[in-house]
Amino acid sequence: MLNSTTSSIGAQNLAPAEIEYPPTQSSDSMPSSVMSQSVTGSSPRKRGRLVSLSLAEPKKQYKPLIPSAVHRCKWATCSETLDCISKLRTHARTHAASQTICMWSGCLKISESIPDLRRHLDSHTKPYLCSMCQHQAATARDLSRHKLCHGFTSGSSVYYCPSPSCPYRQGGHKLPFGRRDNALRHINNRHPSSTDGPVPGIYQN
Repeated sequence: MLNSTTSSIGAQNLAPAEIEYPPTQSSDSMPSSVMSQSVTGSSPRKRGRLVSLSLAEPKKQYKPLIPSAVHRCKWATCSETLDCISKLRTHARTHAASQTICMWSGCLKISESIPDLRRHLDSHTKPYLCSMCQHQAATARDLSRHKLCHGFTSGSSVYYCPSPSCPYRQGGHKLPFGRRDNALRHINNRHPSSTDGPVPGIYQN
């Protein structure tokens, strides 16, 4: 009797224990976001927002290149470059230290003296610079003549056409001439029968 009781107890101990699991939700009651998470293993996305990843390298930002003025010496035996027109003039004159023949590209002028050659070199380097348009002139007088094309200031000496019907007359709607030879050329071309010369005057704004 004892043996049978013991064997029945041992059978109960060896029987597998039943494990209770929490109730599972059916697919009908489970939210779609949770279902997609359980299937794909990814986090749920917010509706209406697209996330894109770009693997392209970011565009490099380049600074604009600022051109710098370069003035090259065109002496036959020289290729020096300088960043200033005044430096080019000084440099070019060093070539005239011991000779009177100009060896600038395309020029073989023979000067009477070294100072003459140095003055002649200004016709190549043109060291006089217009502050309004960067025009280069060989002499200060040439630069003054050039500046007349930019207009006149009050008190400037000018020349008018003597013809009373010409728009270049004094009081006409055209600007006067800044040089007498230009006014004379105008008279000879437009008024060949006129015997009067240019009329000098003072320009007033």
